[in-house]
Amino acid sequence: MNEDLEVTHAETPEAKARERAGSPHRIGRYVLGELLGEGGMGEVYAAEQYEPVRRSVALKVIRAGRRSSERIVARFELERQVLALLEHPNIAQLLDAGVTDDGAPYFVMERVFGEPITHDCDQALRSIRERLHLFLDVCRAIEHAHRKGILHRDIKPSNVLVAQVDGHPVPKVIDFGVAKATEGELATEGLPTQFGAPIGTLTSASPEQLDPERTANVDTRTDVYALGILLYQLLAGVSPFGEKRPTILIDRILRGQPTPITRALPTTDEGQEIAAARRTDVHGLTRELSGDLQWIVGKAIELEPDDRYAAVSELRADVERYLADLPVLASPPSLRSQIKKFVRRNRLAVAATALIALSLVGGIVATSLALVRWREAEARAAREATKAKAVAEFLNQTLAAPSPYSDGSEIKVVEVLDRASAELDKKFAAQPEIAVTLRSTLLYTYDGLGLPDKALAEAERAVESARRAFGERHQETAFAIGSKAYALSAVGRLDESLVAFDEAFRLLDDPALGINPNDPRRLEDLESKAAALSELLRSEEALALYTDLVPRYTQALGPDARKTLEAEVGRAHLLERVKRLAESEAAHRTVIARLNKVFGPEDAALLVATNNFALVLTGLEKYKEADQVMRDLAVRQERVFGQDHPEMLTTQHNRVRNFMKMGNWQAAEPICRATLDARRRALGLDHPHTIYSRVALGQIALELGHRDEAAALLPEAARMAEKVLGPDHATTKRANEALARLRSHSAP
Repeated sequence: MNEDLEVTHAETPEAKARERAGSPHRIGRYVLGELLGEGGMGEVYAAEQYEPVRRSVALKVIRAGRRSSERIVARFELERQVLALLEHPNIAQLLDAGVTDDGAPYFVMERVFGEPITHDCDQALRSIRERLHLFLDVCRAIEHAHRKGILHRDIKPSNVLVAQVDGHPVPKVIDFGVAKATEGELATEGLPTQFGAPIGTLTSASPEQLDPERTANVDTRTDVYALGILLYQLLAGVSPFGEKRPTILIDRILRGQPTPITRALPTTDEGQEIAAARRTDVHGLTRELSGDLQWIVGKAIELEPDDRYAAVSELRADVERYLADLPVLASPPSLRSQIKKFVRRNRLAVAATALIALSLVGGIVATSLALVRWREAEARAAREATKAKAVAEFLNQTLAAPSPYSDGSEIKVVEVLDRASAELDKKFAAQPEIAVTLRSTLLYTYDGLGLPDKALAEAERAVESARRAFGERHQETAFAIGSKAYALSAVGRLDESLVAFDEAFRLLDDPALGINPNDPRRLEDLESKAAALSELLRSEEALALYTDLVPRYTQALGPDARKTLEAEVGRAHLLERVKRLAESEAAHRTVIARLNKVFGPEDAALLVATNNFALVLTGLEKYKEADQVMRDLAVRQERVFGQDHPEMLTTQHNRVRNFMKMGNWQAAEPICRATLDARRRALGLDHPHTIYSRVALGQIALELGHRDEAAALLPEAARMAEKVLGPDHATTKRANEALARLRSHSAP
């Protein structure tokens, strides 16, 4: 098997363009505590504020390391602006906002010491009527958001926490991370949460959120639907769709097939436990859920938005009617039911009338106060957001360019990036720490476009900026050096790259800097070093690093995090490199299935894994299957990256090597020739990948009897391979063997 079949496990544009998250001990005047939660945009920490007041808060900070994308920064900023608009007793309040020392935007929220609403109600054994009163508070919070032109789009139990305030349960709606603005200036943002993925959480998502053809119907009735799902869970203790397998669950949601709430209660001991948590028995709970409540829930979760309540206020009003023994709108009650409710109603007619009048007056006063507070919040948020706008505005104004994933390396993209690089030092002369962050973004963007020389130049400037901003012995300087090491490996200067990695790790391992060993940025530097070792065919060392990285990424980020899966891709490939082919094949099939499930068939990491899987098939002499895999892969890569992207050229080279293993030199020749020409243009003559193609074409020419061409290619190819790759590299040995054959046949 040919050891110079190429790997792209740490070289994808998506992997390189991602910024890396850190876990600082202190941000501004806030001392960070435990990690409360994390997602695609950022991390939420418990924090303590000691000045000007002392209080416990929740601080959300973007994953600001070197690979945060412009889209994520913009969505994070949108969430912050959304929270600034909302001031309601049942919504976690925005308290502060700013930018970290390394340019990452953050905001501070009221910390809610409470449990998800369903768990709280079960633990406190709240009755159905008590649960409904809490649900009304949630409705009022969402109504407030809708009046401000904000859709939540991810209402679920874990995003509604119940806190104890003066001995009373108070629900607080949190996490507007996937919110959408429908009115005002924020409505122009128009940011999807994740390209190609449904907004929100699957178990609470509406049919229009899951069906790409119906996304135009996402409006306030989408939140009505999610509130209906929440109400169903509060009342019945189970999900209306029941199914845990995603494909079947989505199908049931899209077909509008919830289990009627009166039949939702399990007949097992679990049903008794659910009823007991509502201070009743199964028979009593089933009876209470029948009638009006089932019609209210059913109307809220109708398949078609037009069949649901038109607004949250209508849903809330129907629940209030039920609690007040009034006929509900969801189902026209019978005459007997109306009379019965009228008699029960009028026992407290005077008190009810007084309460209604009081609530109307209170509503008018509350609305007036809310307007005043909203204006104050707007002014406060504007002052606080000024700190973060420097980064966001620079990205929006300067880097608003076509995506390399969809448009390829167009000159317009490169010109915009060059202009951004030239303006950075002048723009942020007084804020060099911001320049470091932005240069890291430029570095990985250049590299993702297949411009490694420009990426290296940007990396060198980032190191200079870091040294000016932080000094020699600082974690940000260490991470900048790690970025430079990565960029050196991308241009093929592998030995220099390893020297730079060693310099970075001497700093990162310094106890005085206090860097967490599982800091994701540190782990990514280890991954980049493993990639460089792999490129140098120091495969056992690289495999050891990847084997160590997988559990550490799992602990730091979770088993389905992108970096965890990318590390598994790297480990699977290195198993192939050390001839453990059966293990490698099994590992590749597993990780490819997981990547496809989590990120989809055209995800960049999945394309990398598929490329490497084809190499395993070649090693197992499954040549036809390998070629079919690579042909299918090339089609997907062209859609994602465009023609002549380095990823495409890697796949084409591996097809060449596969044909050479088969002895099909005629099929290999045109592909190899085109690949070599493209690599010369894109990477230069002394890049390892160009050398791979040059040696391969020399071998092919020799086998086909094109001796003149072989004589023109092989001597220079052998010389460059020894210079760049070293005398022990498989490609160098192969070039020298072919050259020896050429000379022996040419001898008289």
